[in-house]
Amino acid sequence: MREVLAGDWGQTTLTSEERRLIRALAGLYAGADNRYLNFYGTPGSIPNFPYNAVLKGGSSTVSPSALDFTGKVVFVGFSDLYDPGQPDRFYTVFTNEDGVDLSGVEIAATAFANLLTDRSLRPAGALVTAAILLVIGFVLAAGIYLLPAMTAVPLAMLLSGLYVAGVQSAFNVFDLWLPLAIPMLVQLPIALFVGLLAQYLTEARSRRQLKAVFGQYVPPEIVDEMSRNPDEDFSVEGESRELSVLFCDIRSFTTISESLAADELKQLLNHFFTPMTRIIFEKRGTIDKYVGDMIMAFWGAPVHDAAHRQHAVDAALAMLDKLQDMQAEFSERNWPAVEIGIGINTGMMNVGDMGSEYRRAYTVIGDAVNLGSRLEGLTKYYGVRLIVSDTTATGLEGMVLRCLDRVKVKGKNEPVTIYEPVCQIDKLTDDQQAELDSWEEALGAYYDQRWDDADPLLETLVDAHPDNRLYSLYRERIRDLRGTELPKDWDGVFVHTTK
Repeated sequence: MREVLAGDWGQTTLTSEERRLIRALAGLYAGADNRYLNFYGTPGSIPNFPYNAVLKGGSSTVSPSALDFTGKVVFVGFSDLYDPGQPDRFYTVFTNEDGVDLSGVEIAATAFANLLTDRSLRPAGALVTAAILLVIGFVLAAGIYLLPAMTAVPLAMLLSGLYVAGVQSAFNVFDLWLPLAIPMLVQLPIALFVGLLAQYLTEARSRRQLKAVFGQYVPPEIVDEMSRNPDEDFSVEGESRELSVLFCDIRSFTTISESLAADELKQLLNHFFTPMTRIIFEKRGTIDKYVGDMIMAFWGAPVHDAAHRQHAVDAALAMLDKLQDMQAEFSERNWPAVEIGIGINTGMMNVGDMGSEYRRAYTVIGDAVNLGSRLEGLTKYYGVRLIVSDTTATGLEGMVLRCLDRVKVKGKNEPVTIYEPVCQIDKLTDDQQAELDSWEEALGAYYDQRWDDADPLLETLVDAHPDNRLYSLYRERIRDLRGTELPKDWDGVFVHTTK
């Protein structure tokens, strides 16, 4: 294809290739004064030929065939590929290690070649650059702040590497110059510093809030565990959850309080509450409240605990052992001996921050809580120190349990089977095993209404263990039931009419 140019000099016919060359040359000298060059490499990437070799038609280093400039554009100027001191030189990213810069004539040739091949660098516009910087800054900052540091930092590095690869690809394929220095050298370090600092401050504030809300109820170890799991909701808002609740009460506290001065009574209670609370904390329990001489605690909140039954009973047994060790110290201080009763129940309870606008507390309420309190009250009646409900006993492992009774407590219509945790299986002695075997046989005969079989067994147990009120209690029941006509559906459930 040929084109015709018209002017005062007449008409000149040009090929499309010639026209392209003219446009590139015009763009070089008549175009913008500033342009972004797409360099082709180190000095000499565009062929350089010595002037004397061109005049002579060749030399020892340049073959004559290489000097055939037909159909080529030639730029004439000073260029020395070996002299770092050449006067017409410019520093570029391809400056040699020996200090040789790109000559002015090769820069002009580079600009012309860019125009000729339409491969000039195209920097991203102001709007595109701003959008890229905004998106990168937001993604880096948000990701580093929202994700855990162990995940955020490697992910930020990975995304940065992908961005560098994308910038390089856009540069190589599309001659597009995207911002690189600011995102990598400015935004990334700032995002890492600010994001991690904000994350630390947020977590520190969260830990302070958790400690302020739960610090008085749960041990520091649990608060630390809560702070390490920010994704879990430890809200104080009310919720329904299966929990285990424990009530511990000092027996005959009125008599004890009457025998001590007010300051001594306070010392005794503080001395008693401190180790008991420590044990509850060690067993992952939450203190609900202290009421006079009573401790109320629960397991399974605010941190979920699949073994809340086991932890509650383990805590109760440890509390009983600790109290036994404390009796000598009570005696040394001329304080009366302290005995306690503990009741534990498991069931659905409402747990949360409850109270008034003047005073609030993280506590549990519900029918299952009331039953736990009733069980503690029954310990004195049965002459035992610890009673658990059947819902608690169901989830215990490695524990020796003595069935005490089937009862209906005051305020409940549904019967409950209650148990006394005796000890861990590995601590059970032969004498204890023999006693439990005799008791199970006697209790089975009792529920079958075989009074003549049950009573002798109970009599033997009373003789061997005169201090155990349980065996005498059942003998009294049998005496009362012998002369009573029982209904056909009698199931042995005993109804307690007092708390």
